Amino acid sequence: MTVNEDSKLKLLWVDHSFHKKTMSTNFLREILEKKFSVSVFWDDYWKGGEPLSVSEINKYDYVFFFQTLLPFYKLKQIKAKIIWVPMFDSDPLPDKYWYCLSSIPIKILSFSEYLHKKCLEFNIESLPLKYYLPPAFSDDIPKSGRHYFFWYRGSLRFSDIKVFLDPQKVDSFVYRSAPDPYFKEEILSKGDIENYKLQIIRDVKFDSQEKYLELLKKSNIYIAPRTIEGIGISFLEAMAIGMVVVAYNNGTMNEYIKHNYNGYLFDSKNYYINFDNIAAVLNNSKTMAQNGWIKWEKDKEIISDFIISDNYKRIQISDIYFFLHSTLQGLETNLRRAVKRKIIKVTGFLKNKPS
Repeated sequence: MTVNEDSKLKLLWVDHSFHKKTMSTNFLREILEKKFSVSVFWDDYWKGGEPLSVSEINKYDYVFFFQTLLPFYKLKQIKAKIIWVPMFDSDPLPDKYWYCLSSIPIKILSFSEYLHKKCLEFNIESLPLKYYLPPAFSDDIPKSGRHYFFWYRGSLRFSDIKVFLDPQKVDSFVYRSAPDPYFKEEILSKGDIENYKLQIIRDVKFDSQEKYLELLKKSNIYIAPRTIEGIGISFLEAMAIGMVVVAYNNGTMNEYIKHNYNGYLFDSKNYYINFDNIAAVLNNSKTMAQNGWIKWEKDKEIISDFIISDNYKRIQISDIYFFLHSTLQGLETNLRRAVKRKIIKVTGFLKNKPS
């Protein structure tokens, strides 16, 4: 039996416009489309665009914010039920922010253990989730040797990762240069290119996801590209096809990976990695990927019910406190926006933080 689209509840999906390119949030929107009539607004506010008006939002039953969120004084004006997916890699949110957020009827999908605990601390309704891709372990991945893949996105450089690499034990190294919008390409020395056998691939070579995966499968060790992640689709993708993941010891990577058990973690103080147990680590990683996918398949079925249920609770806080904090937040937001517009006008370059 097909569901009548007219009978579905109307939901407005508001998403960071960088995700329109990466398509990293499609998996969640597709889940919602089964029970909601979903309209999409790609938010360009981070690069000086106009924010969505409250009057437009109030035409819907629900508004679903992914990463991006309006200032408090505007959230207070929204009549639609509010759902938010915050990202762990966004700017750290102070306790006063969570305190004010608790006064708004809002529900949160937490793809980070830390964020879920923060919601519980301030009595905000939160659904803890861990996303996994369906395991599709590839026979094309090398069974022996050390074949590395690193996607340079900006926050983690080759100079940061070569400290745990023995050039004598590098059989191949694919270096994908595809920096995020606020970073430039990394300058690599001729010595590093030769010593570490770097095969540099520019992003223009990837005109499809299939070509990217073909290249990915030529390696067996994936070095996660960022020092901090929102969800971490890139390293989860590598894990799903049967690669061993090396990642910076920070969220959300260290919420999935246990060092020397199902992957490897490093940071500026602890950067030694012994790959001698890589076969056991890979087996554990595959087991986790399989079990994680089974759990995700169950958890995703309750997302829509979590949103539809009526317990959009809020805490009463001082009107003066809320007014002062929301006013300061509004002034700060407008100042940042003015600066961003000036930067775009003068240089055409903008620092931003897409996930």
